[in-house]
Amino acid sequence: MKTILIIDDNLAFTSRVQKDKTFEEIRIILAGSFYSAKIILEKQWNNLDLICVDACIENNEEPDSEYLIEEIIKRGFKGAIIACSGNDAFNDILIKAGATHKTTKTNLIDTLLRLSK
Repeated sequence: MKTILIIDDNLAFTSRVQKDKTFEEIRIILAGSFYSAKIILEKQWNNLDLICVDACIENNEEPDSEYLIEEIIKRGFKGAIIACSGNDAFNDILIKAGATHKTTKTNLIDTLLRLSK
């Protein structure tokens, strides 16, 4: 079973993704803050296949998650890191930080399904 970590402060949105019936064979873990993301990364590091990161986690106006992507890469994560923001320019910032893919929130489910195969 694949395991995906979604780091996004919009828990209403991510909960809908988590409950989507197309993910019955995929384990989705949600983190709504940098603090919870770091705890989950520490405890689940060896189980994670994909990580999806929103650009604005604790600041709703400016991207603030670039450093987290850089930390994940420095630590040696080999799976896909997906930039997922409603703002394509913010996704580009996360790509520059090291994210391997980008998607919009409306296309997230399709992207996760495609990359988790």
